[in-house]
Amino acid sequence: LVRSRGLGDVYKRQDTYQRPIYSVIDGICIVDGFILVSHFGWWNPPLLTLPSDCRPSKRIAFSLNNHANQARVDVSSDGRVIWKAGGKIHGWLSLEMVFQTTSASPTNLNETHFADDVSFYSVTEWQRPIYSVIDGFCIVDGMVSVDSWGHLLTLPEGCRPSKPVSYT
Repeated sequence: LVRSRGLGDVYKRQDTYQRPIYSVIDGICIVDGFILVSHFGWWNPPLLTLPSDCRPSKRIAFSLNNHANQARVDVSSDGRVIWKAGGKIHGWLSLEMVFQTTSASPTNLNETHFADDVSFYSVTEWQRPIYSVIDGFCIVDGMVSVDSWGHLLTLPEGCRPSKPVSYT
Protein backbone atom coordinates (compact mmCIF):
# COMPACT_ATOMS: atom_id res chain seq x y z
CA LEU A 1 0.00 0.00 0.00
CA VAL A 2 1.33 3.41 -0.98
CA ARG A 3 -0.02 6.41 0.78
CA SER A 4 -0.89 9.43 -1.38
CA ARG A 5 -0.23 12.86 0.02
CA GLY A 6 -1.91 16.16 -0.77
CA LEU A 7 -0.06 18.98 -2.48
CA GLY A 8 -1.09 21.78 -0.17
CA ASP A 9 -3.53 24.59 -0.69
CA VAL A 10 -3.47 25.04 -4.45
CA TYR A 11 -6.64 26.14 -6.19
CA LYS A 12 -8.58 22.93 -5.83
CA ARG A 13 -12.14 21.90 -6.40
CA GLN A 14 -12.84 19.20 -3.86
CA ASP A 15 -16.56 18.91 -4.44
CA THR A 16 -16.43 17.17 -7.85
CA TYR A 17 -12.86 16.40 -8.86
CA GLN A 18 -9.84 14.70 -7.29
CA ARG A 19 -7.81 17.12 -5.18
CA PRO A 20 -4.14 17.31 -6.23
CA ILE A 21 -2.20 14.40 -4.72
CA TYR A 22 1.13 12.71 -5.28
CA SER A 23 2.79 9.40 -4.49
CA VAL A 24 6.41 8.30 -4.77
CA ILE A 25 6.95 4.60 -5.47
CA ASP A 26 10.51 3.28 -5.95
CA GLY A 27 11.75 6.68 -7.14
CA ILE A 28 8.78 7.28 -9.48
CA CYS A 29 6.60 10.30 -8.73
CA ILE A 30 2.93 10.16 -9.71
CA VAL A 31 0.93 13.41 -9.58
CA ASP A 32 -2.82 13.40 -10.12
CA GLY A 33 -5.76 15.69 -9.57
CA PHE A 34 -7.52 18.84 -10.68
CA ILE A 35 -6.48 22.44 -10.08
CA LEU A 36 -8.22 25.72 -10.72
CA VAL A 37 -5.92 28.36 -12.21
CA SER A 38 -6.67 32.06 -11.82
CA HIS A 39 -3.88 33.33 -14.14
CA PHE A 40 -1.86 31.60 -16.83
CA GLY A 41 1.48 32.89 -18.08
CA TRP A 42 5.21 32.82 -17.52
CA TRP A 43 5.05 35.93 -15.30
CA ASN A 44 2.73 34.29 -12.79
CA PRO A 45 3.73 32.21 -9.77
CA PRO A 46 3.98 28.44 -10.22
CA LEU A 47 0.73 26.46 -10.47
CA LEU A 48 2.09 24.48 -7.53
CA THR A 49 5.42 23.40 -6.07
CA LEU A 50 6.13 19.71 -5.65
CA PRO A 51 7.69 18.50 -2.39
CA SER A 52 11.39 17.62 -2.36
CA ASP A 53 10.81 13.85 -2.65
CA CYS A 54 8.79 14.34 -5.86
CA ARG A 55 11.07 16.36 -8.15
CA PRO A 56 12.88 15.49 -11.38
CA SER A 57 16.66 15.87 -11.60
CA LYS A 58 16.23 18.24 -14.57
CA ARG A 59 13.32 20.04 -16.24
CA ILE A 60 10.60 17.91 -17.89
CA ALA A 61 7.67 19.07 -20.05
CA PHE A 62 4.15 17.58 -19.87
CA SER A 63 1.01 17.89 -21.96
CA LEU A 64 -2.02 18.27 -19.68
CA ASN A 65 -5.76 18.44 -20.30
CA ASN A 66 -7.47 21.85 -20.39
CA HIS A 67 -10.95 20.75 -21.55
CA ALA A 68 -10.88 20.80 -25.40
CA ASN A 69 -7.24 21.90 -25.42
CA GLN A 70 -3.85 20.62 -24.34
CA ALA A 71 -1.62 22.75 -22.12
CA ARG A 72 2.14 22.43 -21.77
CA VAL A 73 3.56 22.67 -18.27
CA ASP A 74 7.18 22.32 -17.20
CA VAL A 75 8.29 20.73 -13.95
CA SER A 76 11.66 22.09 -12.84
CA SER A 77 14.22 20.46 -10.58
CA ASP A 78 13.19 22.79 -7.74
CA GLY A 79 9.63 21.42 -7.93
CA ARG A 80 7.93 24.38 -9.59
CA VAL A 81 5.13 23.42 -12.00
CA ILE A 82 4.73 26.25 -14.52
CA TRP A 83 2.27 26.70 -17.40
CA LYS A 84 4.25 27.41 -20.59
CA ALA A 85 1.86 27.25 -23.55
CA GLY A 86 -1.37 25.89 -24.95
CA GLY A 87 -4.84 25.66 -23.43
CA LYS A 88 -5.78 28.18 -20.77
CA ILE A 89 -9.29 29.39 -21.46
CA HIS A 90 -11.17 27.16 -19.02
CA GLY A 91 -9.38 28.16 -15.81
CA TRP A 92 -8.33 24.64 -14.80
CA LEU A 93 -5.85 21.86 -15.51
CA SER A 94 -6.08 18.14 -14.99
CA LEU A 95 -2.79 16.88 -13.55
CA GLU A 96 -1.51 13.54 -14.85
CA MET A 97 2.26 13.41 -14.46
CA VAL A 98 4.58 10.44 -13.95
CA PHE A 99 8.36 10.86 -13.84
CA GLN A 100 11.55 9.62 -12.24
CA THR A 101 12.65 11.59 -9.20
CA THR A 102 16.07 12.75 -8.06
CA SER A 103 15.94 9.92 -5.52
CA ALA A 104 15.55 7.22 -8.22
CA SER A 105 18.26 4.61 -7.86
CA PRO A 106 20.92 5.00 -10.59
CA THR A 107 20.79 1.22 -11.12
CA ASN A 108 17.14 1.59 -12.21
CA LEU A 109 17.92 4.23 -14.85
CA ASN A 110 19.06 3.31 -18.34
CA GLU A 111 19.78 5.39 -21.43
CA THR A 112 17.44 4.86 -24.35
CA HIS A 113 18.56 3.74 -27.82
CA PHE A 114 17.51 6.17 -30.52
CA ALA A 115 16.86 5.99 -34.23
CA ASP A 116 19.53 7.56 -36.47
CA ASP A 117 17.83 10.97 -36.86
CA VAL A 118 17.12 11.47 -33.14
CA SER A 119 19.56 12.93 -30.61
CA PHE A 120 19.65 14.27 -27.07
CA TYR A 121 18.22 17.75 -26.71
CA SER A 122 21.28 19.97 -26.43
CA VAL A 123 20.08 22.26 -23.64
CA THR A 124 21.56 20.90 -20.40
CA GLU A 125 18.68 21.98 -18.17
CA TRP A 126 16.42 19.29 -19.69
CA GLN A 127 16.30 15.69 -18.52
CA ARG A 128 18.31 13.31 -20.76
CA PRO A 129 16.07 10.54 -22.08
CA ILE A 130 16.12 7.62 -19.65
CA TYR A 131 13.93 4.65 -18.84
CA SER A 132 13.45 2.21 -16.02
CA VAL A 133 11.28 -0.83 -15.39
CA ILE A 134 9.93 -1.22 -11.87
CA ASP A 135 7.62 -4.14 -11.07
CA GLY A 136 6.76 -4.47 -14.79
CA PHE A 137 5.90 -0.78 -15.12
CA CYS A 138 8.02 1.01 -17.76
CA ILE A 139 8.79 4.71 -17.33
CA VAL A 140 10.41 6.69 -20.17
CA ASP A 141 11.11 10.40 -19.76
CA GLY A 142 13.38 13.09 -21.09
CA MET A 143 13.74 15.50 -24.01
CA VAL A 144 14.93 14.63 -27.52
CA SER A 145 15.65 16.63 -30.65
CA VAL A 146 14.39 15.22 -33.96
CA ASP A 147 15.21 15.94 -37.60
CA SER A 148 12.00 14.31 -38.85
CA TRP A 149 9.03 12.76 -37.08
CA GLY A 150 8.43 9.05 -37.13
CA HIS A 151 10.46 6.35 -35.41
CA LEU A 152 12.07 7.98 -32.35
CA LEU A 153 13.44 5.04 -30.40
CA THR A 154 13.09 1.33 -29.83
CA LEU A 155 12.24 0.28 -26.30
CA PRO A 156 14.14 -2.68 -24.84
CA GLU A 157 12.20 -5.94 -24.59
CA GLY A 158 11.36 -5.56 -20.89
CA CYS A 159 9.83 -2.14 -21.57
CA ARG A 160 7.54 -2.89 -24.52
CA PRO A 161 3.72 -2.96 -24.31
CA SER A 162 1.89 -6.09 -25.45
CA LYS A 163 -0.22 -4.00 -27.89
CA PRO A 164 0.23 -0.58 -29.55
CA VAL A 165 -0.15 2.39 -27.18
CA SER A 166 -0.38 6.10 -28.06
CA TYR A 167 0.43 9.14 -25.91
CA THR A 168 -0.05 12.87 -26.20
